[in-house]
Amino acid sequence: EKFTVLLADLKDYNDGLEQLFPPARLETLQRTWRNELLQHVERDLGQLSLLEQASSGVYPQLSSSASLEQLRINLDEKPTKGFKPTYALKIQRTDLNIAVSNSAASCSQGGYENPTTDRTEEVLVEWVGYDKEDLDARLNHVRRIVDLASMIHSSSDRNPDLHTLDCLGYTDETATSRYGWVYKAPEASSSNFSTLISSNDLRTPDLGDRFKLAHTLAVA
Repeated sequence: EKFTVLLADLKDYNDGLEQLFPPARLETLQRTWRNELLQHVERDLGQLSLLEQASSGVYPQLSSSASLEQLRINLDEKPTKGFKPTYALKIQRTDLNIAVSNSAASCSQGGYENPTTDRTEEVLVEWVGYDKEDLDARLNHVRRIVDLASMIHSSSDRNPDLHTLDCLGYTDETATSRYGWVYKAPEASSSNFSTLISSNDLRTPDLGDRFKLAHTLAVA
């Protein structure tokens, strides 16, 4: 009980220190100490797991970052012993409606009939082939597919600094021997580049907006 009280006091102390910083720099401060903690544990999966559990519900951004770091380490090329693929993010190929199924294409566009919501979502599929005869290489391949899909699943909700399309899961197209990452398609834009450059409403962005864009790209 005393240890729990001590942890609560430390949290209040840390939160109080944060209030001393200007609001405009608070986000940078939080990002800095999160990175310092992650660098301190380096590639120790045990320490990262402990950090994730300890910060869960208290510092959600730190918990998410520790979880993502563990998934990133699991993307190492070295095979993981005893790996068992999870099917939590697997999307059945029959639930995907690909407009043009070209086995040579690296990307495809189509619809995903989500069985849990009974509605069709626009998706992009990124393909990578495999050798169905080489079972060992295929197992290592699917491990990386699963880990990467897990890492960028609902990425924008888990970490605002991870600028990528949200991954809904992965699929296996056995007919062409290839796996595919299924991404939620971005919202359609009402303007294209040609329309924008021909518009009379052109103006140079404010300096603050340009710095904000540069900062977003730098930390992405």
